[in-house]
Amino acid sequence: MSHLGLNDGIYLRYGGKNYVKINKSLLKGQFVILAIAQFFIAAAFFLLFKITADAEPQRLFVIFYTMIFLVISNTTSYITLSLQSMNRLQDFSRVTLFTNALLVLSFIILAVYGQRTYEPYILVYLAVHGMALVFCIYLIKEVINEPFFIRRIPAYFYEIKKNVSVGSQLMFSTIASMLMLGIGRFFIEKKWGIIEFGKISFVLTITTFFIFFIRQIGIVIFPLLRNKKSEAQKAIYCHTLGFLNCLLFGVLLFFPLLEWGINFWLPKYSSHISSVIIILPVLVFEGKMQVLLSTYMKVLRKEKKLLALNLVGLLCSLLFAAVGLLLNSLILVVLGMTVSIALRGYLVENFLSRHFNVYLLKQELFGLLLPAVFILAFLKLGNLYALGLYMILYLMFLLFQRNELQIFWHLLTVKERKL
Repeated sequence: MSHLGLNDGIYLRYGGKNYVKINKSLLKGQFVILAIAQFFIAAAFFLLFKITADAEPQRLFVIFYTMIFLVISNTTSYITLSLQSMNRLQDFSRVTLFTNALLVLSFIILAVYGQRTYEPYILVYLAVHGMALVFCIYLIKEVINEPFFIRRIPAYFYEIKKNVSVGSQLMFSTIASMLMLGIGRFFIEKKWGIIEFGKISFVLTITTFFIFFIRQIGIVIFPLLRNKKSEAQKAIYCHTLGFLNCLLFGVLLFFPLLEWGINFWLPKYSSHISSVIIILPVLVFEGKMQVLLSTYMKVLRKEKKLLALNLVGLLCSLLFAAVGLLLNSLILVVLGMTVSIALRGYLVENFLSRHFNVYLLKQELFGLLLPAVFILAFLKLGNLYALGLYMILYLMFLLFQRNELQIFWHLLTVKERKL
């Protein structure tokens, strides 16, 4: 949050622009000001914490290096979002691969040599991200080599103001989206303890792990869509939405396999299978949101609308969590997470359909019916009957979507032939 949405504003306003034609002087000026601002914010926060809190040395150690990470992370994010927005996806992938591979290798080495304290892991984590920042700076060396003119500082700040004005809305929208699941987890930890919190968080981690991979598709299509005309955007939206619905609802068919894995490897978690059933549809709604819906809202520059709809979902999650707390119902809190994500996704999907003047009634009906049947069937029936019922409904959906799937497959094969 300390970048105030500048990085998100860069992503929104520069998305789809050619790197060669970008004003590199303005990009350099904003980067320098951001880096200086992050340094002073981090230093001020650390000093304030040290003066006002009677902190232990270990806590001060963590806070100090967290503030260093804040500076590194936000400056790196500025560059990576710039690379994504200007369609330099190969360079962005190099940074991501370099960082993750080096982190895994470093942690394995520390574990092999018997490191059991957290300090070396924190230092290695910072060192790797520091190297990633240096790598990012190398990738935009044409920008870094631009001179920084003192007399142009007002122009730099004017550009920052424009980027922050739009990026802050996207930043708060992202925070609201995270809190839809975060509020429920907070209430669970406070009311039912760290053990219950850990079990629910484990289920959510499985879901978000899958979403992390498929959201990379959204990163790829954002700069491409910015350069498409409205009709092309409309066609891509309709066909991709149909494909995603078929793919993500199909993933739910593997729930019995997931349940078997939990019972076999983590028998202590088997008592929370009902929570797994309720949370798993989040995979569908959040997957569509990350890959397509949120991407289109950014492309169409509807960040204000996106923020409003995320706040609606957040209020829904807060309401369910409060009622669940009053009734001492963990299931109700968990259900609120899924309902809030589903409601937000439905509202965004409905808004985009009206924007493009398309009516996807079958998709909307099945989009609500399939997860409802999945939850109720697996909660009330045996796995075999529940799987059979859900599969019949899913096959009906595929039958209704066969034309969309054929068109989407045709688009993919045409693209491959061109490549």
